[in-house]
Amino acid sequence: MWSRLRRVLAPKEPSSKRLALELGGEMIALMEVDGIDYPWTYATLLDAAKFERFRPYFTDTESWPDEDAELEALCAEVQTKGGFRLRCLATNEVFIDLVMHQEGNIVWFRCHPDDET
Repeated sequence: MWSRLRRVLAPKEPSSKRLALELGGEMIALMEVDGIDYPWTYATLLDAAKFERFRPYFTDTESWPDEDAELEALCAEVQTKGGFRLRCLATNEVFIDLVMHQEGNIVWFRCHPDDET
């Protein structure tokens, strides 16, 4: 994962460092990679209007309230739609098994290449 993501984001053009956070074929957020510090990649959310609805999903699971019907519905939706994935806008490569955290407009994540793309 590390070398592949690093290679994908290596070019210097700004657009090559942009990733789309997708769920079920819909773009949830646009982000620009700021840096990589293995195993985490750091990025800034650029277009995150749809992301706001999913923000609770990207918080520490230990802080989730017990038996929260809205959060359970959100998790069920993510699972039904196959989970989140990242797509590099420059190469169209896809990354799956996303673990992401967020604070304001800053996100940090790790993921794996989808070998089917």
